[in-house]
Amino acid sequence: MSDICIVNESACSCRQVVKPLDFQSRSSSSILDRSTIFINQRDIYEFDSIFIYMKHICEYCSFEHDGKYATGRFCSSKCAKGFSTKAKRKEINEKVSKTIKNKLANGERVGFALLSNKIVKICPVCKLKFKVTKARSKQMHCSANCKNNSIEYRKKLSESLKGKVGGYRKGSGRGKSGWYKNYWCDSSWELAWVIYNLEHNISFERNKKYYYYKWNNKQLKYFPDFVRGEELIEIKGFATKKTKAKIKVVPNLKILFEKDIKKELDYVKSKYGNDFIKLYENNPHKIRTNKCKICGKPAKNLYCSRKCSGRGLKLQNFMKC
Repeated sequence: MSDICIVNESACSCRQVVKPLDFQSRSSSSILDRSTIFINQRDIYEFDSIFIYMKHICEYCSFEHDGKYATGRFCSSKCAKGFSTKAKRKEINEKVSKTIKNKLANGERVGFALLSNKIVKICPVCKLKFKVTKARSKQMHCSANCKNNSIEYRKKLSESLKGKVGGYRKGSGRGKSGWYKNYWCDSSWELAWVIYNLEHNISFERNKKYYYYKWNNKQLKYFPDFVRGEELIEIKGFATKKTKAKIKVVPNLKILFEKDIKKELDYVKSKYGNDFIKLYENNPHKIRTNKCKICGKPAKNLYCSRKCSGRGLKLQNFMKC
């Protein structure tokens, strides 16, 4: 099916040009001037620099197209195949359906997946039936959620994580923590207490034993800070309801607040200054314990600022010359 219209020569890009037609036999109303341009250009007939273009309509989908596919009857191979099998479509569908069902019944592969011969199992958690392929015959649970809630999985997870998680975590508090002479301190108050006891030859050690206590219907672990003789020492900034719950379950626990360690704090501040946290190993809190090599001001490293660092590099380069 096609409709004919006339196109200007300047708009033509078609490779196929056929013999001239008797254009005068057409009415004068069908002749267009040379400024008329149509975008679609395929079958063009030449006569006196004026061209006739045939608009193609697909015989299967009835959409207009440029006629480039094959003879121009159809817009694509899909429509051409659909038109040729249109009369026997029901019969073809029935044959394909029977073939697929027979393959599935015989355990043959259909497409990219083997859909038959699945193993039926019962999930031990939810007690529901589910199917798996032979490749997943060892699968015990129907989903990851059921697997995570199973007793066996939880036991395996617990055994694999023993000694790796939980317990006392260094630096978990809000205080300024660090190492001092092989003793870990979680705050500056603990550091002052450790320095005082070491310099007065009072023996103590970091506590490693934990105690269970209940809080909000949960069983939690509590690690006191230090052991001094038969006493367990806990250094706190303030007391909470949680602190009272810990006191009930830990025997021989002595909680020291700011007023209780005033002697230790005054001793350390008078000897080392208010910024005594600079005594931590490797200066973790970046206290300015050094002197700038250029201006002599307190510095964390070799220089106090980028300006002095630049001057220092220039001096180094000058000395090399």
